Amino acid sequence: MTPPRPTLIVLTPVKNEAWILDRFLGVCSQFADLILLADQHSTDGSRGIAARWPKARVIENASPAFNEAERQKLLIEAARRQVPGPRILLALDADEIPTADSLASPDWKAFLAAPPGTVLMLEKIDLLPDGTCLRYDQPFPYGYVDDGAEHQPRWIHSYRVPVRPESPRLQPHGIKLLHYAYVRPKTQRLKMCLYAAIENRKAPLRLKSILSRRLNYGRKKDWLGLGRREQADPAWFRGWEEKGIDLGPLPDGEETWQAWACLQAMAEAGEKRFWYEDIWDIDWERLRQRGQALGVPGLPARAIRRPPRLLGWLLDGADGVAQRLKS
Repeated sequence: MTPPRPTLIVLTPVKNEAWILDRFLGVCSQFADLILLADQHSTDGSRGIAARWPKARVIENASPAFNEAERQKLLIEAARRQVPGPRILLALDADEIPTADSLASPDWKAFLAAPPGTVLMLEKIDLLPDGTCLRYDQPFPYGYVDDGAEHQPRWIHSYRVPVRPESPRLQPHGIKLLHYAYVRPKTQRLKMCLYAAIENRKAPLRLKSILSRRLNYGRKKDWLGLGRREQADPAWFRGWEEKGIDLGPLPDGEETWQAWACLQAMAEAGEKRFWYEDIWDIDWERLRQRGQALGVPGLPARAIRRPPRLLGWLLDGADGVAQRLKS
């Protein structure tokens, strides 16, 4: 007897993803049996968008804080409760979709037929605003043929599915993911600022950790130099567009939840704590005033004070030394 085909479940955290959620759900509805969205206090209509898609199911992420480990466990446990098995878990962010030619690839069938415990390693392609993209040699674990293994994630920059040393890996070159974060450079910059602010709150203010954050999230990091820059392949998009999925331009801007979260962190800890971070290319005072006009809660009550110029010069010099030591 032929074993039943595993239920393919997409697992996605959501926090104010209305800018791309229709695109994401339109694509994922083409191949997924179920799309689980863990919504964390969205205020932009994301839940209303999800309600329009029959395969989408929203669960509550009630956590007030950023924590990848909590939300990943929440999604995996919900998938295991709602679908007894067999299951395939595909953990995607809302700004990641498979290329349109992935489903026609023989590798897609191999993925669906992989044995329990298999980790799916995929290439993520960073799309850029000018129609080019960045490609990388190192794949990332996005999928898991679920065998019930415990997931042991980190609180930030974690693998999204269970990955054990003995787990078999499947790297299907015919399945690729398109990542839309870099087509919105202003928003992406704010995301890096938020990562710096989050890690700042978790760690003591020591020079080594400060310089590490500045190297990882600062303005001087050469993101384009991390990958091979190529022209994006029209075949990656054509099939989705033929199905009526809108792949047009996406909004970019500074009035995002990431900006408000950075300002809320300043309200809680004081902006002086963040003077050491490479985040001051942003006009936080202008954003604070704009957020207040919009009624965003939890923002600083008084004007944001920028770090002294001398401190900025000293940290810029330390950045240069750290970059030379790293290289």
